[in-house]
Amino acid sequence: MKRSAVIKSLKIYAIIFMGVSAIELIFALLLALTEVTIYGELLPISNIILDGDLIAIEGAFIWTFLIILMILFLILGISFIKIAKDTNLDSMKLAKFMAILGMLILIISFIKLEYIIIMQKIEVFYPSGEQADTFQALLYNPSITPFSAAALWIFFTAVVCGYLVLGIIMAAGGLKWMLEMEKQNTTEPIVDKNLESPKTDESPKST
Repeated sequence: MKRSAVIKSLKIYAIIFMGVSAIELIFALLLALTEVTIYGELLPISNIILDGDLIAIEGAFIWTFLIILMILFLILGISFIKIAKDTNLDSMKLAKFMAILGMLILIISFIKLEYIIIMQKIEVFYPSGEQADTFQALLYNPSITPFSAAALWIFFTAVVCGYLVLGIIMAAGGLKWMLEMEKQNTTEPIVDKNLESPKTDESPKST
């Protein structure tokens, strides 16, 4: 594996994480501002999430944590750019950074996916006192919520699944590169003795 190829892949990762995270933050804002119809009254989803009467108080904390994770992925993208531009890093350290960052992406992505699942199961309590619904059912109900809200939520789930794949690729690539360099450093050149010219003892002949 060549260092130039690794630097190029890090820059691609940086563009992906920064671009997708920025889109996620914009979509999160759009989702929060989307209005839903509850018994003839239009309410933005942000009111439902932050209102302790309509949704469990845990919903506000989970939503806030999801926003923080989106910002964290944006910061990771910026860090990839800085690492790629650092010419003082030798190849071994760069490979270690790749493996560590890949595993970090995996861990954060699993946490984000878990919080998305928990957020979907948060109960929404309607003002009329009828049976509570889940946040996911509220988003997917076309008579209450526009289709755009459901599409935005599906986008968040698709992004975190993509991050899991990218994390696996990055961690595996870093580990593979480390093993290749360690193998190269521990392998000594083998000298074929049969190819060496034999030494001859040429002494002057006596007359």
